[in-house]
Amino acid sequence: VVQLKTQHVPLLIFGRESEDNSLDYVTGSDQAIFSTLVKHLRSLGHRHLALLANEPAVYFEIKKRIQVFLELLEQMDLPPGIVVDCNTTPGDSSSQAARSGLKSYIDALRGKPLPFTALITSSSVGGYGALRAFHECHVAIPSQCSVANLGAEKENDLSIPSLTDAGTPDQLWGISVVALLQQRFAGDPTTNLGYKLPVELTVRESTAPPRRKVGAKRIARTKAKVKAGL
Repeated sequence: VVQLKTQHVPLLIFGRESEDNSLDYVTGSDQAIFSTLVKHLRSLGHRHLALLANEPAVYFEIKKRIQVFLELLEQMDLPPGIVVDCNTTPGDSSSQAARSGLKSYIDALRGKPLPFTALITSSSVGGYGALRAFHECHVAIPSQCSVANLGAEKENDLSIPSLTDAGTPDQLWGISVVALLQQRFAGDPTTNLGYKLPVELTVRESTAPPRRKVGAKRIARTKAKVKAGL
């Protein structure tokens, strides 16, 4: 990288910001995506939300997503969020981890109602695994639980039910990369160029108003676990 920079070759980071502001970048915003999804679910009447952590927790981006999710719920005066840890390790299929991790979580409830009425995945591939796990556990979507996917994917329109998602369309990523590089080739002297891409929400069949309420005792237990760091 250092050698390319000394040769004045345009470089950019794709999918994240430059930590030391030394490189150009094109990225989305996890904060904006989660905010969009949480606001959508809240507008439907959901208050008890969960995050499906189907990516390896050792990755900084995933730790940050969990933190953003929990902080957003607190800022929006919603009950503490639940994180369903799929215990995914690097090299695992994130979609399969979503399926097995969520299924294990539901099985551990031993027939008790879910302590949440809506679930958000932590990556774009988590939705399919989540839908499969809910199907295998006889949880109807969206009547018993709504599902929202982090990441805009055209294929989300093909699942049954189709998946509500929020993210940046692939085409816009490409357009933004080309636009930034064109600026550099045109001689733009700006020290650090960065594009943060807008978020688009696509509402599909997997989200709807909740048809059940989470009991007060379960809410209290959830708050106690969150405070205890469990």
